[in-house]
Amino acid sequence: MLAKKLKAELIIIHVVLTPRDTFAKISSPAASLAEYRSLAQVEGQRILDQIAKLAESGGVVATTRLLEYSYSVVQSIVEEAANEKVDLIVIGKRGLSKFKQLVVGSVSADVVNHANCIVLVVK
Repeated sequence: MLAKKLKAELIIIHVVLTPRDTFAKISSPAASLAEYRSLAQVEGQRILDQIAKLAESGGVVATTRLLEYSYSVVQSIVEEAANEKVDLIVIGKRGLSKFKQLVVGSVSADVVNHANCIVLVVK
């Protein structure tokens, strides 16, 4: 593991995306939006805990951050990286087709383009 070899601290981030106000008001009653947020927070924390446990079992110091109520995953990742003064962002890529990337965009590509540090994209 790269973090272990470099004796680096690992900050694991999960972003809970909040639907835009217009989308939420048109398609989701407030109770549904609250339920979505609650379920997304629980699932996000489960994912973070699982990854942190794996990292720590490999001898890596890991902290987790659940970033809530975000309208932009990319902005949340880039801002958190800047605030923490990280040297490297490691981000996954789902492998969307070129057409799907054009339609929905690519978080990993946008992080590469906006981050103020090195970004390693893993597929």
